[in-house]
Amino acid sequence: MNSIGTLWVFGMMLIICADIFSRNVLNHPLNGVPEIIAFSIAGTIYLQLANTLHAGRFTRAELLIEWLEVKRPFAGCVFNSVFNLFGIIVFLIMVQGFWGEFSEAWRENEIAGVPGVITFIVWPFYLILLVGAVATGIEFLLRFVREITGAGRALRNPSGRASATKRGYGWLIALAAFAVVIYFLTTAELTNAQIGILSIICMLILIYAGMPIGIALIVLGFCGIWMMKGNTAIAERMLPQAGAEYMKNYFFGVVPLFVLMGLLVAAADVGKETFQVARWAMRRVRGGLGIAT
Repeated sequence: MNSIGTLWVFGMMLIICADIFSRNVLNHPLNGVPEIIAFSIAGTIYLQLANTLHAGRFTRAELLIEWLEVKRPFAGCVFNSVFNLFGIIVFLIMVQGFWGEFSEAWRENEIAGVPGVITFIVWPFYLILLVGAVATGIEFLLRFVREITGAGRALRNPSGRASATKRGYGWLIALAAFAVVIYFLTTAELTNAQIGILSIICMLILIYAGMPIGIALIVLGFCGIWMMKGNTAIAERMLPQAGAEYMKNYFFGVVPLFVLMGLLVAAADVGKETFQVARWAMRRVRGGLGIAT
C-alpha cells in the first residue's frame, strides 16, 4: 500500500507539472486535473498511513513519553496503550463513515468531475479510504496489544526496580485524575468559549504527554463538537468528513511539488552549495555565519 501511495504521489507530480506547462506554454489547461488531484490527495494519505504508523513516524512530542519508557516502563506502556486505544476508536469511527460513503457511491454509481468534459466514478476512491483506515486501525490494535504485553512484563519485573515509584504509579494516578476531570467537564453545561479554552488546555496536555498530534487533535475536535451539540451522532458524522472531504482540495497538490523540490535540492546539493556561497559572501561581516544560515 505504501509503495502504491508513493508511486501515486509521483504520478500526481507529473500530472501537476504537465498541467502547469500546458496552461502557461500552450495556453490550454488539461481537463480534469483539479478533480483528479483533489481526490488523489486523500487517497495517497490513507494508502500510506498504516506504514507511517508502523514505522513510528506519527508526529508527537517525545519529551515525556520517552522518559517514561526508559525510567518508568510500566507507566510508559500504559500511556502508549491509552494513546493507541484512542487511535483504534478514531479509525473505527472513520471506517464506519467510509463504509457508508463507499456503499452509497457503489449503489448509486456516483460520479465526479465536469459533465461533458471529464467524469469518473468515485467508489474506488472511497474504497481506498476504507482500506487505508482499516489497515491503520489494525496497526493501532497491534501496537495496543504490544504495549499491553509490555506493561505486563514490566509489572512482573523481578528486579529491585519494580517499586511503586519505578513503576510510575504517580503518573498513572495523574492520568486517571485527568480522565475523571475531563469526564465531568464533558457532562457539565459549558459555553462555546469555555469549551474552546478547555480544548486548548487539553491539547497542550495530551501533546506534551506524548499522544500523536493528529490523534490528539481529532479526539479534541470530536469531543468539542459533542459538547457543543450535545450529540455524539453529529460528531461521528463530522469525523469521516474531516478525514476525507476536507482534504479533497486541489491546492493541497502543492505538497507533492514541495517533495519534488526537496528531492531535487538534495540530489543536486543545491542547498549545500548555496550555503557555502552565502557563507563566503558574509565572511567579513560580524555574525556572518548566522546571516548565511
